Amino acid sequence: MRSTLITLVISLFFTSCSKEKRYIRDITKSWKMQEYQVNGSNQTNEFNNVFSNYTLTFNENKTFNENWVTIIPMSNSGNYDFIVNATIIEMRDVNNTRRFKINTIEKNKLDAEYTETLSNGSTEVRRYILIPV
Repeated sequence: MRSTLITLVISLFFTSCSKEKRYIRDITKSWKMQEYQVNGSNQTNEFNNVFSNYTLTFNENKTFNENWVTIIPMSNSGNYDFIVNATIIEMRDVNNTRRFKINTIEKNKLDAEYTETLSNGSTEVRRYILIPV
């Protein structure tokens, strides 16, 4: 019984490590917004109106850069990591830490969700579907 548990823990560790390596390989590029949803409602046009020309670039060294235009060009950068057996991507910048549930990371599609608790206590589920630039 004990050896079975140890085997399971070791296999989960190596599976998550290989999954993380594959995710890093597939995510390392620049992405643009294909679809943005809030609580299942398509809000892509609204997103693009606020964050014009939005791009998100993930680098192999686990850093990221976001760029967009409001009235003037804006940018944000920080570090990212895969956590919870590579089911979550955590993005950290100087102002905040965001955790996104990973739905899909492939060479041609990044699909992740962010749940935000609003000031009134309700929550919004924001889904980001990105494609390579």
